[in-house]
Amino acid sequence: MTSAPVLRVAALSLLALAVPSCSDANGANEDLGISSSAITPIPGCDYSFARPSPASLSSMGYKFAARYLSGDPGSGKDLSASEATSLTGGGLDIVLVWESTGTDATDGFNQGVSDATAAKSEAVSVGQPATRPIYFAIDFDAEASDASSINAYFQGVASVIGLSRTGVYGGYYIVDELFNAGLVKFAWQTYAWSGGSWDSRAQLRQTQNGVDGDQLDADTGMVDDYGQWGPGAPTGTAEYAAQFVSQSFPLAATALDMTEGQTIPSYIELKNVGTKTWDTNTHLGTTQPRDRASVFADSTWLSPDRPAGVTGTVPPGSTYKFKFDLHAPSSTGTFLEYFGVVEDGVAWFSDPGQGGPVDNDLEVQVVVSAPEYRGIFVSQTYPAAPAAFTMHVGETSQGSMTLKNSGTKAWVAGTTKLAPIPRDTASPFATSTWLSPTRVSSVASDVQPGASGTFALSLTATKLGDFEVELGLVEEGLAWFADAPTGGGPADGFLRVHVSVVAGGDDASDAGESDTDADAATSASVDGGDAGDSGVFSASDAGISTTTTDAGAKRHDAGHLGQPAADGGDEQAEVDSGASASIPASIGGCSVGHGESPAAPMVFVGLMMIVLRRRTRRSV
Repeated sequence: MTSAPVLRVAALSLLALAVPSCSDANGANEDLGISSSAITPIPGCDYSFARPSPASLSSMGYKFAARYLSGDPGSGKDLSASEATSLTGGGLDIVLVWESTGTDATDGFNQGVSDATAAKSEAVSVGQPATRPIYFAIDFDAEASDASSINAYFQGVASVIGLSRTGVYGGYYIVDELFNAGLVKFAWQTYAWSGGSWDSRAQLRQTQNGVDGDQLDADTGMVDDYGQWGPGAPTGTAEYAAQFVSQSFPLAATALDMTEGQTIPSYIELKNVGTKTWDTNTHLGTTQPRDRASVFADSTWLSPDRPAGVTGTVPPGSTYKFKFDLHAPSSTGTFLEYFGVVEDGVAWFSDPGQGGPVDNDLEVQVVVSAPEYRGIFVSQTYPAAPAAFTMHVGETSQGSMTLKNSGTKAWVAGTTKLAPIPRDTASPFATSTWLSPTRVSSVASDVQPGASGTFALSLTATKLGDFEVELGLVEEGLAWFADAPTGGGPADGFLRVHVSVVAGGDDASDAGESDTDADAATSASVDGGDAGDSGVFSASDAGISTTTTDAGAKRHDAGHLGQPAADGGDEQAEVDSGASASIPASIGGCSVGHGESPAAPMVFVGLMMIVLRRRTRRSV
């Protein structure tokens, strides 16, 4: 294959000029060729055997580092995968340049194929995306006799990695001729061998050698895409890349104020600027370090280290809101939370070769303080729910709840109140001692932070059933304790009493009669007393026993077996010694159950026994 010569004869006469000093980098001769979209110059550096830390490079204002591939990764000159991770993780982009001897290009096409093959393999090993360019160095003062071999060399390079990825490092005349010949798409021009001129088509410029104690060379990115990869890579150059759009909380430079235990619904909106579609494996994850359990995690998170993930798919160019809660911890202080994006099972977006964002880019600063109004449960006189407290219909019970003031404001007597939940709704358990149907009670005296206060809690049962009496605290006219950020709890309904309301007991007003309610395993005995004293029939005097049985319950109730004598007590009921009567559990369809006395059938049996005895006496 033939092509136009790389070096023009007219230009070769200038190559004999001495290398200009650093001040010559700002020479006035600017070749106004075709250029990419110009932006504010981006400062960067390049180095070979030095190993400056990403933090030190950032402190000097550099945004990228140009690093070497040479086919000898163990030599100490070449970029390693770990160094690449360190640079991109520190927020720096990377540019790759191949240089083995600096004069390889004079060996022609086959050398170009060999170098490009080795460079491509090594670039993959350090994480460079397959779409990013590699610069091949002509690091010497080329002469006219080198023209054809340099031309053939770059043809060989392009045959391996493609013209779109082929770049050159060299002086002005090399850059100019290779661009004109259509053999490169990227150029990194050095001020050396340039005669004070700059080709405006070159995406990168090397402007000074021997920076930072002769460890670094200074460079400048002249357009938005100068061949970099990492967190600042251009859109569509990495498989996985996200660009920040917005977030619901302030940027990290401004603190987000929260109170202990407060929950704030949040989101981070990102744009897919990679080449891969996001799917259900695309998650927001904690970083610094990665996969760290967050103090802000709650039940809305996928896991303590994954706040949210994609539902459905997000194709390149589309945006997505990762929605999650920020739930403040139960301790005060300043907290920094960091997020990154990860395609679980594949790669973090901040990995070498991907498009970011870097691990410390998505950040929130949260200042957590104690709430003004908060109560911590201490005790209550009622059983702790879910255990039930049993009451009878119409009964009123007196009790209380004690809480500790863990807020920053004092509880004021008459203002800090216990109230039924739902809020401002009259409670069916309200009593005459309540402040109102919607306010139970207040503390007897002011309660300072750290001290405990007791709230009276009386309850009146008005109907049968099983109830949860739910309660909350309110600072009247200011705030409910459950409402952040002024309040810090307890949550509405956290304070509660489980009440089981049952029917009232039997009427025990009859003379000589007593009644006791009991459960199904309890038996109650009532002695009718001395018949001679009370005129009431006594089954015990005669040795009569009555037994009723229902689901294992047993009840002896002699008081229902006798009635006053018809003649006001002139005659005394008597029963033959040893006589007994057995009463079935159900008579005429009436069940004898828990808490009930079979009055009608028992009275009937008693009357029948009296009549029988009287007839016996009259027949004698």
